[in-house]
Amino acid sequence: MFQHFIVYLFAVSPLVSLTGAEAECPLQLNPQRVVVRYGGSVEVNCNTSVLHKGMGWEANEGIVPKIINQNLITWRVSELIDWDIKPFCYINTNDSKQCLIELPVTVYKTPDSVSISTVNHRGPMKEGQQYELQCDVHDVAPVQYLTVKWYKGQTLLHQTTFSDTDKTPVNKTVTLLIRPDRADDGAQYRCEAELDLGAEGPQPSPKYSSEPLNVEVYCAEAECPLQLNPQRVVVRYGGSVEVNCKTSVLHRGMGWEASEGAVPMTKNQNLITWRVINLTEWDIFPICYINLNKGAQCKVELPVTVYKTPDSVSISTVNHRGPMIEGQQYELQCDVHDVAPVQYLTVKWYKGQTLLNQTTFSDTDKTPVNKTVTLLIRPDRDDDGAQYRCEAELDLGAEGPQPSPKYSSEPLNVEVYYKPQHSSSTETIIKDDKVMLDCSVKANPAPDYTWSSDHLNLNISSSVIESSALSPGKYTCTATNSLGRDSKVFILKSTGAEAECPLQLNPQRVVVRYGGSVEVNCKTSVLHKGMGWEASEGAVPKIINQNLITWRVSELTEWDIFPFCYINLNKGAQCEVKLPVTVYKTPDSVSISTVNHTKPMIEGQQYELQCDVHDVAPVEYLTVKWYKNQTLINETTFSDTDKTPVNKTVTLLIRPNGNDNRAQYRCEAELDLGAEGPQPSPKYSSKSLNVEVYYKPRHSSSTETIIKDVKGVLNCTVKANPAPDYTWSSDHLNLNISSSVIKSSALSPGKYTCTASNILGRDSKVFILKSTGIRPTFWTVLTVFQLSVALISVI
Repeated sequence: MFQHFIVYLFAVSPLVSLTGAEAECPLQLNPQRVVVRYGGSVEVNCNTSVLHKGMGWEANEGIVPKIINQNLITWRVSELIDWDIKPFCYINTNDSKQCLIELPVTVYKTPDSVSISTVNHRGPMKEGQQYELQCDVHDVAPVQYLTVKWYKGQTLLHQTTFSDTDKTPVNKTVTLLIRPDRADDGAQYRCEAELDLGAEGPQPSPKYSSEPLNVEVYCAEAECPLQLNPQRVVVRYGGSVEVNCKTSVLHRGMGWEASEGAVPMTKNQNLITWRVINLTEWDIFPICYINLNKGAQCKVELPVTVYKTPDSVSISTVNHRGPMIEGQQYELQCDVHDVAPVQYLTVKWYKGQTLLNQTTFSDTDKTPVNKTVTLLIRPDRDDDGAQYRCEAELDLGAEGPQPSPKYSSEPLNVEVYYKPQHSSSTETIIKDDKVMLDCSVKANPAPDYTWSSDHLNLNISSSVIESSALSPGKYTCTATNSLGRDSKVFILKSTGAEAECPLQLNPQRVVVRYGGSVEVNCKTSVLHKGMGWEASEGAVPKIINQNLITWRVSELTEWDIFPFCYINLNKGAQCEVKLPVTVYKTPDSVSISTVNHTKPMIEGQQYELQCDVHDVAPVEYLTVKWYKNQTLINETTFSDTDKTPVNKTVTLLIRPNGNDNRAQYRCEAELDLGAEGPQPSPKYSSKSLNVEVYYKPRHSSSTETIIKDVKGVLNCTVKANPAPDYTWSSDHLNLNISSSVIKSSALSPGKYTCTASNILGRDSKVFILKSTGIRPTFWTVLTVFQLSVALISVI
């Protein structure tokens, strides 16, 4: 019968035997991983080259019962409709061991549809204003393999991946902010959903594109006959720049207005150049203008980005020095000094060569700033010796330097302290001329070793005992360091001794709720002189004339019980089989709280949440999970070997932002006791902790140009907590206005500055209100004035 308890050891290695030895499982799968379309067919062979007492497949669909006389069996499903299927092939070898290999299966579904739309907008777009595009991908799985890509024409603009672990189909919505210019008039935007399922998946990867979205852009100056070359420039601070302004029409003068490099009005040329040898102004707005023969004037503004690469990029740990402890949470900090403009900066985190996280910024500062970014890590033993680093990248677009400038910190070498942990708790060794009991185990700091046995009279501190003089029996080795200890039992048997104990337990492992009932049969098919059960509860005295006896307890109240069935064989030998018993108790309560804090949280500051799980056992099967709303953000497991109930406290560091206002955090305690435990695994959640976050006002853009009409408004409304107060300033306002919105129909053309303020800070936005017609130039006004004077003189 299949011995389910080994499923628990699968996370350690796919090669597991009942004795705990680490011998390789003599099974081969072909293929070793499969990717199947939902509703599609699949078949995988499992073969062995060794003699055995039975092999089979366990699965929710396509199960293959145990077969004895074959060395190749096939798992086959003609129409797979289980999203989360986990088939495994197992074998019972002739030496009474069993092992298994699990087959990774990915079931996928391509999206029903991919569509693109604009958010809260219809009709033509206005040059220089910001718009939001939305891509909707419907009914796709699994989302962790999905990439949504944005294209303008054939150019890739952006892409988004997902870390969700949902196996079933979901809908995903992704947005993209754009700020079109006149060159984008007639451009086609589209989004594409790609499922990259790896080498085993369909090739090439399935791609599904939306219909193109045609963009019509209205220019601020609809038909100004000026062309700039280039149309946008990116200049290093202190660098040189030159841009040509050209026209093909007759005119009365053209020139450049700029705080550096201005070109006075020139009448007899059709091409003029704005040129600066050493550009040292961060926020410059050059404008090329032309006075047309018809009396009108128009202009074109040149977008200029002045940048500076960082002076330094450094990495450090926050409030910690020395080695880290496995399983505890630490904060890394990346400091980027004196970089501009920050809106084009991306800070990336790497462990070795693997990208872990990246952060972008929405700040609109043009001048150099310092930026600090943090990363929370929870290292394990595999991270001992790992190198973390952070990298600052300035992606300034097609007009910027290529490739984008990247500046990396020095690597931060992480030393992790972790306790000893053997890959198996027992190992059986058949005694021969050379006996070696090897207890060596990885740990940091390096462990000390102690040995105990009825057959040892000496204190041994070595990790290995090598001797042919050892007597058969049990030898326990304990490896210890400052973080804990772990023991391993070596069972040394003489050749030919209890190799094949003719007892079968059913079931082979039990999981029992504390105070619950349990019964297990012990059966033999050979003649014997007596068999029985030894246990601190429910012992069965030796019985001679039966081949099946039952260990039974109606109310199990012992946490650490070790029942075993024994048999006295007719040849005088005795053997036994132990029954693994797990006694569990679900937690009395699970609660969440903040540590040393009761008021609203401040955006960008760090806070600690605490989860308390009371009276749960055994803790080695416990997982504490953290959720923000419905999203899993962290989980913690435990290596403690306590069998009795304990209390566990787990903490989580968070650094909330404005989007986390009113978010709900909760923690959940799950006892995953394996296939023999209750199904589904018991889960107990805390109540939700509602988080209020205070954050300052922050407009999505610092300026907005509005054409004056009857229905137009200047809308300064911005999200902030506490709610902001509003003030307005302009040469055209005589009243104090505290509203966030002003109707434009009652205002004169010009600049209007709105400032939103709360206790955390303030942010201003400038509205440039333009009349629907073309504003008279200085020369037009002067000509009208001269004509008026002349008429008065004549009169």
